[in-house]
Amino acid sequence: MEKIEELLKDENFEEFLNHVKKEMDVNARGIFDEIQQELVDEDNERVIVLLIHINCEFFLNSLLMKNGFDLTRLSNFERNWNYNKKRELLWSKNIIDEKVNNDLMLINTIRNDLAHKLTPDTTKIQNNIKKFGDYSEFISKLPLARQTQFCMNNTLSYLINEMADMLSDGASVLLKKIEDSKD
Repeated sequence: MEKIEELLKDENFEEFLNHVKKEMDVNARGIFDEIQQELVDEDNERVIVLLIHINCEFFLNSLLMKNGFDLTRLSNFERNWNYNKKRELLWSKNIIDEKVNNDLMLINTIRNDLAHKLTPDTTKIQNNIKKFGDYSEFISKLPLARQTQFCMNNTLSYLINEMADMLSDGASVLLKKIEDSKD
């Protein structure tokens, strides 16, 4: 925690990302880098939140597969489960813990506010960011786009790390498995 506080005091977001990455399994780092590369020059919080949300949902699907939920055998109705249904199922089976579950709910709340409103309520978004806990006081001086990216990256890195064993063959193998399950 002390190292992260130090990085945030200097507003050195890139160093923070490197710190997060060091905590991850070696097989998970590449895909985390790929996702971050999409966001490196992005200053629009809508784009950041939507991209991270899409990636979180991808890893929710992946965790379901990893834990024996054969997505190819689901009915069309079940195959179209939304983000919250998938999150609830993973939490009810103790595949994700309460903190990750709560963070995933916050990500979805922020995403819905940004995706469905022409003029998002930035105060509401910042209040939701504070609910991520641990680091909210240290990131409050960052632009809103970086605050959302910071909070969501912690959760995203957890999901990616949970998939590290499936990533050992490379992200493309995992992507293929997910794509095949949609047919």
